[in-house]
Amino acid sequence: MDRYLSCPLCQYYFKDPVILPCGHSVCLKCGLRVQKSIATASPSLRAKRASLPTLHHGDGKQVARSKSVDLLVTSVVCPVCVKKNILGDGGVQGLARNGMFEALIDKFKNQKINQISGCQLCEKTPPTRATLYCEQCQIAYCDNCCAVCHPKRGPLADHTLTPTAKPHHQTNQQKQSCYCAHHPQQLINMFCSSCSVLICCKCLEAGGHSSHDTRSLDVVCKKQKSNTQANLNILKGNVNDLQKFIGELTDCYQQYEITNLDLEATVAAQFDLLINQLQKKKDKMLSDISNQQREQLENLSLQNNSYKQKLEEASVLVDFIDECLKTNDSASYIQVADNLNSKINDALATWKDEIIYEAAVEPPLDVVLDSKACQKAISELCFIQKSVPIQPEIIADECHMSNNNLTVCWRPPKNCQVDGYILELMEDGQTKYKEIYRGKECKYTAKDLHFDTTYNARVRAYNKAGISEQSIEICQGTTPKVMHFLVDDALGHPDIKLSNDNTTISCANNQDRVVLGGVGVSRGVHYWEVCIDRYVGDPDPAVGVAYLDTNRDSMLGRDTKSWSMYVDSSRSWFKHDNVHTNRCEGGVTAGSVIGVLLDMDRGLLRFYIDKEPHGPVAFKGLTGTIYPAFSLNNKVQMSVRTGLSVPSNYLISTK
Repeated sequence: MDRYLSCPLCQYYFKDPVILPCGHSVCLKCGLRVQKSIATASPSLRAKRASLPTLHHGDGKQVARSKSVDLLVTSVVCPVCVKKNILGDGGVQGLARNGMFEALIDKFKNQKINQISGCQLCEKTPPTRATLYCEQCQIAYCDNCCAVCHPKRGPLADHTLTPTAKPHHQTNQQKQSCYCAHHPQQLINMFCSSCSVLICCKCLEAGGHSSHDTRSLDVVCKKQKSNTQANLNILKGNVNDLQKFIGELTDCYQQYEITNLDLEATVAAQFDLLINQLQKKKDKMLSDISNQQREQLENLSLQNNSYKQKLEEASVLVDFIDECLKTNDSASYIQVADNLNSKINDALATWKDEIIYEAAVEPPLDVVLDSKACQKAISELCFIQKSVPIQPEIIADECHMSNNNLTVCWRPPKNCQVDGYILELMEDGQTKYKEIYRGKECKYTAKDLHFDTTYNARVRAYNKAGISEQSIEICQGTTPKVMHFLVDDALGHPDIKLSNDNTTISCANNQDRVVLGGVGVSRGVHYWEVCIDRYVGDPDPAVGVAYLDTNRDSMLGRDTKSWSMYVDSSRSWFKHDNVHTNRCEGGVTAGSVIGVLLDMDRGLLRFYIDKEPHGPVAFKGLTGTIYPAFSLNNKVQMSVRTGLSVPSNYLISTK
């Protein structure tokens, strides 16, 4: 509360606070320090001074303004709102005192002082009893410490020292009483609403305020307090709401911390499991390599030992026979020669059967670890929602039907992850919903619905965990069968120019250009008219219908996506896929009216000129969603009339 009881200039408690015209308060001394006197040569300043309330003496006479004051105006710039306050003759000294702030400051100062018993600077234990309290330093002193640490000189000379002993308080009535500036012996007990000043009974008796709106202080104060209390109750309500919300935020913060800790623990455990599985796989594959290596080395070792033994036996035999061949005893050699040859033949036979000049192992493994799939799986690790979202809430007040376009708005569910929404629509009389939108937006307009039809709409939310339950359904009906539309420049060639709220069409090119109406239909019987406003030369304007993707660069009817009647000043033709049929006599000029009747219930299109049927049924077998279409060049201007009833002379015919 100190911030509201401190002067915005000196930043200390208010001392003799005065109320500026803007409503903020400053210390009297601070106000005198910043007030300025400026010349009233400026007309605006003179006007401000003239608007100040007229002061009256107790005898009713106006207080005369001195000539010197007429030349000067005292002003104070409020340090809070930075407003320049033009003051009366007395300057800051003449401003009303803020007795309420003084009383509050005394109350809270006494509360602070009463909480302090001992000197806050004494080194004794216990400290000496405090006798003085400095409002600026906010420290309590005993007499000795005050004399040493807070001398009444230098920068401390302006500090306010308050005795800690409880002073003799005035009664509440005395404390809050205020005396009249013009009648010092009279208490102020009335308020002049006309002058916005406090007055006494003498001021009223003198006649200066006799014709003014004067009221009792208690009545005015009661009314002001009532207004303040009402605003305070609103503020208290806001404070309570904010406190409640802060509590919810605290709970949310704690829950978020707990959830995050649980999530971190879960994710860490899952990664530990993955790491453990990788380690097991690593150990197994390394073990397989080691086992294969050991098996091959054992085979090599056995082969090596076996061949060494064979080599040793063969070497001994070779050495023995070599020695026998060196003998000179021919008789003895002849006797053992067969035996020696037999030994050699046996050794050669064994050599051929048992000695293979290849290592008894498989080739070394020429492989590499295929970790691409694992690396991809690791790179694709992500968080997914554990549960499906809550169903969205349709905002009924923001949903509306315009012509045959339905706009649906919904509010996203709270406290759950949503990747997108699914809007479903069902026509009255059907039993199944049809998905018409899937995306992240919370608003969608379904266009080109059937006229005079009721639709039910609902929304679902989805994330990676699944799809929510459907929202509460909303029911909307399209307009009756009479179709209203505007020509849409977004559906036309750039050379097309629209005016009169998109009902008048002209073209900036001498070649025919196409533009479509903004509403498509697939059901019902619809009729609209085109008035030829300007017709110069002998051009061939065309009217009819088309699909959205028809060609806009040439006359209507030249492709397979449009059907038209083009007409000059004396005759007309029906045109589709650049084929001309059914030439009819009778053309148009400025002021002529061409009517178009589209019967989508039977897939028929026919035309009228000046309210009369023109030729037979022009086209049959039309299906799908079809839009009104027009083509013209710069020699023609036409206006479109929509929302018209079907002509009474329309006869259903398929001949």
